Amino acid sequence: MAQWLSYDGGACSSCLLRSSPVQSVTAKGNDAHAAGEEFLFRRELSFTLENDTYIRYKAFHNAEELKASMSKTLPFKIDIGAVFSVSPADKGKVSAADFTPEQRELVFDIDLTDYDDVRTCCEGAAICGRCWQFMVAAVEVLNAALREDFGFENLLWVYSGRRGIHCWVADERARGLENEARSAVVGYLGLVEGNENSARKVKLREPLHPSLE
Repeated sequence: MAQWLSYDGGACSSCLLRSSPVQSVTAKGNDAHAAGEEFLFRRELSFTLENDTYIRYKAFHNAEELKASMSKTLPFKIDIGAVFSVSPADKGKVSAADFTPEQRELVFDIDLTDYDDVRTCCEGAAICGRCWQFMVAAVEVLNAALREDFGFENLLWVYSGRRGIHCWVADERARGLENEARSAVVGYLGLVEGNENSARKVKLREPLHPSLE
């Protein structure tokens, strides 16, 4: 699952419920091209509670149901998952073969630790305004590649809640991609190779990526 919302553990329950973008969450889970509440009800959501209890296979018909559940359980984090063949609420009523994911946004997770080989101001979990410019550059490059090279249009950029950014590609073509195709997209977007055991930690691939020629 890809993270969608994170809550401050010190927030009071009433403040949390007032500030939570419930309508946005349900709109995100129920794509504009989908068939109304039935589509949303087949979308898995999960809650992480204050004591780190992880509750999966939550499903809701609308924003009102989600808000009622949040007011009861007060989750610290909500994750949005795939759209399944049947509602996650009915998972125990069908066989494993009949409970399969049918759609899932194409999600990219860009983390500042990915740049530890090249950033000189911070490392690990530390972040500053200077190294955040790597995130700015990554967004610009990835946004251009996804739109110009693949023709995707429905992109959502969100702060990951820690030290990076998530990009959700919600085009219908993207949501229906098989794992092999998703890996191919990621492979195409990879520009550099190298690791801590290499004499040269960061090196460009040969031949050069088309965007660098």
